[in-house]
Amino acid sequence: MDHFSHLMIEMEIHLNPTIMKRGLAYYRSNRIVDVEIFPSHVHGNVNGKGDEYETIVYFDRFERSICTCPFTGYCKHIAALVFTLQDFGIDERTSISSTMKELSNRSKEELLHLIQDLAVTNPQAHQALLKHNKKE
Repeated sequence: MDHFSHLMIEMEIHLNPTIMKRGLAYYRSNRIVDVEIFPSHVHGNVNGKGDEYETIVYFDRFERSICTCPFTGYCKHIAALVFTLQDFGIDERTSISSTMKELSNRSKEELLHLIQDLAVTNPQAHQALLKHNKKE
């Protein structure tokens, strides 16, 4: 089962229909920005009414999903982020192993350029590289 289908089932279990409809409306009005997809979760910022809320949805442990909005429980921002996943085609093929397989076909120069771009645009990647270099 792909991540999107699984998360839709989880939302039907944990969210009431009104919250899901509001999340769908947020998704349709393009309120989701800065989406980052990781092997275990998706992180995004969702523009609410006047504020931007940091939202994390876990693929395998939906019940751990969180949002910084003041709503108690699973909110429309979480739903909107899940609906956004359909735009990315997130499924089992979008795994770390398929990414590694794709990277293994790249030249050393391409990989170094990719690492440099990641370090410049992503502070977490830069910190991970610094930490890795200290271990050696």
